[in-house]
Amino acid sequence: MEEGKDACEGRTIDEGVLHNAIVRAVNILFSRREDFAELMKKSVEEEFSAEVEKRIQEIDEECKALQIKLMSLPKESEETDRIGSQICRMVEEKNEILTEKMKDESQKQRMESMLKLLKDEPNNFTEYDDSLVRTFIDRINVMECTIKVRFKSGIEIEVAA
Repeated sequence: MEEGKDACEGRTIDEGVLHNAIVRAVNILFSRREDFAELMKKSVEEEFSAEVEKRIQEIDEECKALQIKLMSLPKESEETDRIGSQICRMVEEKNEILTEKMKDESQKQRMESMLKLLKDEPNNFTEYDDSLVRTFIDRINVMECTIKVRFKSGIEIEVAA
């Protein structure tokens, strides 16, 4: 970095070209807003099923039963250790499920924000908007001849560079 961009061997792209490609990708998304909105709505509805809630409830019930059983056992026995370990594993499983649920809720909020944007914003963007990019774009991959824009909602649009 000390030697400047001329010494860098990594591929580069002109910022204006990149900005134009991002604007085109956003406009493609907006031109097909009904299709994408429907896809996102279905994804939001299916995102977190009742099966997960059921599993959390099952874990809670199993832990409660094991805790009751644990209270009737001598303090130091193999059975006490086994049940204690089983309860710990179940609590860890529940925590993992809850962590995933929080991630899914975050994803759901991003999709809902994108749906609102699709509904409220104009049909065409004419210039690059850095706040829009930071809010709704997850990743931009620059390839040989194309640029792939991945929105935080999971939708990917590929445009010519």
